Amino acid sequence: GVVWTDRAMEVIDFTELYNRYSGDVFRYVRYLTGSREVAEEVTAETFLRAWTVQDNLRVATAKGYLIAVARNLVRDGYR
Repeated sequence: GVVWTDRAMEVIDFTELYNRYSGDVFRYVRYLTGSREVAEEVTAETFLRAWTVQDNLRVATAKGYLIAVARNLVRDGYR
């Protein structure tokens, strides 16, 4: 379903958002941790958190938000 909107109210499907940015999040976390397993877990948790706040997010800032969430998860104990 339709779940992501930008400031101009352009609509993007959450699946498209995942497809667009999950690889970036995964690679970033793997770089930080050196672990494929942790990168998979943190990527999944990052998108779960994005799903729960989707009504407050914007397309223009989505990637930055996702990377920040992933970085904070790693910092807070996913090593």
